[in-house]
Amino acid sequence: MKKFKKAFSLMTVVMMIFCLNVFSVNVSASEYTITVSKPASSDVSIAGQTFNAYKVFSLTYSGDNYSYTADDTCLDEDYTEVASSVGASDVAGILTALDTEANARKFADAVYNAYIKDKTPAVAGTATVAADAETATIDVSEAGYFLVFGTGTNPDGADGKNTVTSLVMLDTTDKTASIEVKVDAPSISKEIKHNETDSWGNVGDNQIGDTVEYRFISDIPYNVANFSSYDYIIHDTMTAGLIFNETSVKVYKDEGKTSQLADSYVTVTMTDAQNFTVKIDVLAAVNAGDLSADDTLYTYYSATLNTSALVAGSAPDSANHNDNTVYLEYSNNPYDTTSKGQTTTSQVYDWTFTFTVNKIDGNTPANPLANAVFNIKDGENILKFSSTETNVYVVDPSGTITDIKTDSTGKFVIKGLDDETEYTLSEKTPPDGYNKAEDTVFSIKSGYNTDGSQLTSLSATIGGTAGQPLSVSVINNSGSKLVGTGGIGTTIFYVSGGILMIVAVVLLITKKRMNK
Repeated sequence: MKKFKKAFSLMTVVMMIFCLNVFSVNVSASEYTITVSKPASSDVSIAGQTFNAYKVFSLTYSGDNYSYTADDTCLDEDYTEVASSVGASDVAGILTALDTEANARKFADAVYNAYIKDKTPAVAGTATVAADAETATIDVSEAGYFLVFGTGTNPDGADGKNTVTSLVMLDTTDKTASIEVKVDAPSISKEIKHNETDSWGNVGDNQIGDTVEYRFISDIPYNVANFSSYDYIIHDTMTAGLIFNETSVKVYKDEGKTSQLADSYVTVTMTDAQNFTVKIDVLAAVNAGDLSADDTLYTYYSATLNTSALVAGSAPDSANHNDNTVYLEYSNNPYDTTSKGQTTTSQVYDWTFTFTVNKIDGNTPANPLANAVFNIKDGENILKFSSTETNVYVVDPSGTITDIKTDSTGKFVIKGLDDETEYTLSEKTPPDGYNKAEDTVFSIKSGYNTDGSQLTSLSATIGGTAGQPLSVSVINNSGSKLVGTGGIGTTIFYVSGGILMIVAVVLLITKKRMNK
């Protein structure tokens, strides 16, 4: 008897939450209780769920002697199937085999599959957890072995539920038994890389055409090996402003990308233009020793910000972001391969910005100037644009426009710029009769709320002056402009003047000598 108590006290096996424990209660009591609760550290809730206890073995006494028999409220007279699951042929053999956690797990699985899953055995006791609680107490009338089964919801109350199965022994020692359910469900979070700081978080900003880097961080349930098959499918949805780079997906076992999971375990599927899945065969990897239960996976991939991206032009703004959302679908019942759970979603945001140029007459600022031609440079690179709206130019690496020409409004808008990047607005050709304007260097600065879903501040630095609006007026003055210092025209004047002075000095000296 002591051997059985010790063995059961070490047993813990779960589906998403699957426990095997040994407890005992005082046989002299007329009622016995099994209390089920979840640890405070778990995110998976059992609130509102119902737990049923099924009597597997009856415990009977005759004086100082006791014996266990298969209880017909749950098991059939022929319980060969569940006995053979642990290599036994009778109750005594089963109890001996339950000395190991692996056999305890096999036995509980066999009982569930053979009697509880598809049949309706008598329930020895039941309890429902209150909506605002995480514990339930099941009353049973007799001592014996009981199989306790229940479900737990995801943190957000999503469709997925987690099986709880515990084998509990009630004998002559104690009146009550308690099970702390080891509730475990996988989780996933999504991060975007901020290109200026090279750091990961929930917000980024980019120029259209940039490659945007993302990653998923997910974990593997500790009991995945208890399943005969296991689905672990990452679902990603991105807005139209992002194009998924399908060949970029790589899964690593560490954040530093030093230990990659073999591609043979990873299947990437595009469900449509904005949705894809990453299916990771974690069960095969665990069984092969390439992963371990409780490992953390880092799934890296990239997307390209395209010309359909939403563009922000002022703050506050909570609409014009290009977001990306992920959730994890996972198996949650080792007895039912069709049963799936779903994590809460995780979302990140990418932003891109606009800038306005006004071309005006220096003498009459209210007068816009047409026919000025500009280039926009990112460093030495002249940006390319496409345009489907009058005077609106969208950054487009595949675009054919490099020269932006003003019309009678003198105004044009640039969309798809990054922040913290120095751009140069260069006038290539001034309007007829006007001097060419100097280059204007500008950059954009943005600020966000905590989760990155709202743009809280947006300004520009223009010509070294920060805190400016996202626009600039480029002034042209009419008339001829002398060639600036260092130009060839100035050099000619200097050289010619010098020669004339030398000639004058020579003539003066010659004249004085002749007079003498």
